[in-house]
Amino acid sequence: MDGLITDLVLAGYVPLRSQGIALPGYATGPLSNAWYCAVCSIDGDHSGTVSAFEPFEASDIVRLPEASQRAVSIGDPWHDVLLWEGEVHVGTPSIIIDQLGDKVARMAKDAPLTLLDLAMASDQLDRAALVKTAHAHLCAQWGTDDADRWQTDNFARQYVLIEARRLLANSRQEGKADIIRELEFVREEDTICVVIPDRLRKLLALERSAAAFEQRIAAFAAQTGTILETPHDLTDAEDTASNDRLKIEERHPEAVGAGRDVPASGRVLVAAIGARARQLVRYLRMPDWKPDWNEEQKPSELPDGAIDIIDEHLEVKKFEQYSVIIWVTDEAFAEQLRQTFPSELVRRIEAGELLCILAPMLPTQAPPALLAERSLPVDLPSTTILDTSIVRSPFWSGNPKRSIDRRVADLISATAQLVAEGTPIHAWLTADRPRYEPLLLSISTGRRSDRSKEVLASEVSSAGLSGDDRRARDEKWFSWSEVPKDRSGLKMLQGSAVVRRHDPDFGPFAKAVVLNRKDIPHFAPDHRLIGEVPTTISDCLCFPHLTGAFRARDKRNDTICVVSAEAPNLKALRAATMTGWAIARYSDDEVLRYLGGGPRRRHPHHFRLPSDIALPSLNRLGRNRGLAVRGVDPRDVIRIRREIHDDWRQLNPGSKLTQTVRWYRADVNQFGEPLERSEYAAIPVKEFLRAEEEGDRSAKYIRDHEGVETPSAGALAKRTADLRASWTKPTYGAWRLMFEDGKLPVRFGLVDDREVAAQKFFTIDGDGSVPLLFTSRLFDIWARATLTRSPSWSSRFSITRTFETFPIPDDFLVISDDEGGRACLRADPRSERLARLLEEQNRQLLPTKRDFDGREPSFEDGSELHRDQSDREVVLLDLIGLEPDASDLDVLERMVEMNRTAGT
Repeated sequence: MDGLITDLVLAGYVPLRSQGIALPGYATGPLSNAWYCAVCSIDGDHSGTVSAFEPFEASDIVRLPEASQRAVSIGDPWHDVLLWEGEVHVGTPSIIIDQLGDKVARMAKDAPLTLLDLAMASDQLDRAALVKTAHAHLCAQWGTDDADRWQTDNFARQYVLIEARRLLANSRQEGKADIIRELEFVREEDTICVVIPDRLRKLLALERSAAAFEQRIAAFAAQTGTILETPHDLTDAEDTASNDRLKIEERHPEAVGAGRDVPASGRVLVAAIGARARQLVRYLRMPDWKPDWNEEQKPSELPDGAIDIIDEHLEVKKFEQYSVIIWVTDEAFAEQLRQTFPSELVRRIEAGELLCILAPMLPTQAPPALLAERSLPVDLPSTTILDTSIVRSPFWSGNPKRSIDRRVADLISATAQLVAEGTPIHAWLTADRPRYEPLLLSISTGRRSDRSKEVLASEVSSAGLSGDDRRARDEKWFSWSEVPKDRSGLKMLQGSAVVRRHDPDFGPFAKAVVLNRKDIPHFAPDHRLIGEVPTTISDCLCFPHLTGAFRARDKRNDTICVVSAEAPNLKALRAATMTGWAIARYSDDEVLRYLGGGPRRRHPHHFRLPSDIALPSLNRLGRNRGLAVRGVDPRDVIRIRREIHDDWRQLNPGSKLTQTVRWYRADVNQFGEPLERSEYAAIPVKEFLRAEEEGDRSAKYIRDHEGVETPSAGALAKRTADLRASWTKPTYGAWRLMFEDGKLPVRFGLVDDREVAAQKFFTIDGDGSVPLLFTSRLFDIWARATLTRSPSWSSRFSITRTFETFPIPDDFLVISDDEGGRACLRADPRSERLARLLEEQNRQLLPTKRDFDGREPSFEDGSELHRDQSDREVVLLDLIGLEPDASDLDVLERMVEMNRTAGT
């Protein structure tokens, strides 16, 4: 069972000393007596991720207060526990530094080594200054020799070891950890010399990582003010290394395509690096059409083609069978591409024998750096970048119902066919390739002939947009008709592509999005503003060159809006507010329509926050774990129509299976109807299969009934935690309330003990404090900022991002139920202010009885209380330390601060 644990609560710690970093202890719940420790993805790396949990025993574990506990899952950032001045700080290193606040200065003076450990895993402090402070601190206490020894062996060597582990994380060399530990440091006066043993040299050379290792050592030295000297011949070993990589397990690449022998010229190698990239390549399928290149080459003359897939853990020896490789990379691994490429592959790319196309994965809230930056982080000749960001352009011609990653997969699949050897694009990118580098490849497929060329534009490219004549001389256009492979009589669709010099350009695209779209008709061009963004705002953005400024068309509206390629962060929002401007991402249609509308009032409540905001990393608060529970997954239950259920129950009165039935609540608006009016009854699949194994007649009746869809024997539950929590009953005196996923303002309905909610709902147990808090302005602002959004589906709440991070004021109590995995929200009985609000709310909104009495309770958004001026909002704002006239941005900034400092 231990190997299956993926989610725990950081609920305690083992103090290693009175002050400093403690050992975090994890448990299944706040009262659990079984403890676990986390395993880091990179040994000793405080900026790594949690890769596993292992059981451990200790007699001196100290339980954390409930407010300081954190929910942590495998894959989450590494969490630390810091003991300082009688307080406990919990979270990632950057969050702990925020929690320390003004205490950082005192800690730098009294415990600089501990603070330096945190600083090395965050970007908030001056590392070089801290190294000097730590060295001086040790000199004063132990002398210069000991201080030098610390700087050489305990600091510089340890962090360079971490860099080596990061760089060689994907190597499969046996004994890799021991080889890395052989790294030695020798101090000569003020210079520290890095001594790299032969075995490590060979490993770095064969992994094509020597140059990158040297760069990382130099970067570490620059950031910390440490003088490090590396061997001058380190990269020479890489240049002369054998092309044979270290022995690893060989596996044939997966072929996606025609299912028969495919000529070598028709094969394209797709290589993935990173977890998201590996997930994406599973969706690759060869298109069901062939390109007709305007009679330059008939579709029948081209091979059907196939895609071979590998990742960074796999190896292909016969690279000569490929003439094209498409490298799909996660954002975090872009700088490691050269090291990840097998040496033979790099040699063929450098010799011009292999066409290499980089396909970056898309971060959710910003363009990928490979597309947004003018200079590439990878030094490869003849580099072509596929513009994957085109799939989230409002002008994109593909299927709008597909997720972003599946859209990228469709684009890569089409690209593999269009750039295969023998195609016009392949010829132009190889034999006829221009001298300027790198090149950007933009592709649009499946479009009607009446669609304009703007389908090729994106957040980093103005390809196809009128008024961009200055770039036309650097462009090469291609077009084709898409002939179905099955020769069907369907009307052929069109495709087009353009190859141009890669020079990120957002202005023309922003103008096309904001000014030319019919659904956003509220902005007007103003040549005095376009591209002129105040530095106070642009300095807060990662890609300030990908912005533009626009004025509202309505003369009564003096709004000036900065439109950006990235989601604005809180600093950018505050800078815009101070300037009197607004800022929103180009994809934030709702807010752009609002900002460009009629006259705007200057009252702070009417400053509309963007829907898409880049929040800092947030704590998953342990006290919130189990508070919100998603409804049951339909795959985990058997749904039986009401009339079938009634006959089945009547025929099997003594069956235990009938006792597990719950009515399936699929609509919050139908609460006033009797239970028997629910359309379906639900039985857990697990209970049904168990009854069937035991020979229960009632299970056989369900299996044999043609009106009931039943699972196959041995079917596994999908979301067991949600299923178990939904079948439990609320604690005494509490309601179970349901509300629809992603719908704001929240509308509540009661869930009876004999009901379970469908998957599109969340449920929360508690008293009247649940609608009081979750229909408030506080939750409305928090939920809108943390919604999971996609252009292919409606917005959704997230357990980990919306509910577990929500900083609930201390006047509310969250009481955990270890048995059912649920928590219950109640008002603190000592809070007189909440008691008065609940009394008023109970009289207006809540039923007087818990059972069904035929009335329909209305847990609406509290419009009767006049949201912005109600006593409720004034009290709740006061609970988080804000005045009644606080703006939405004030509220969001304060709640982010509360989350990051929770428990301190």
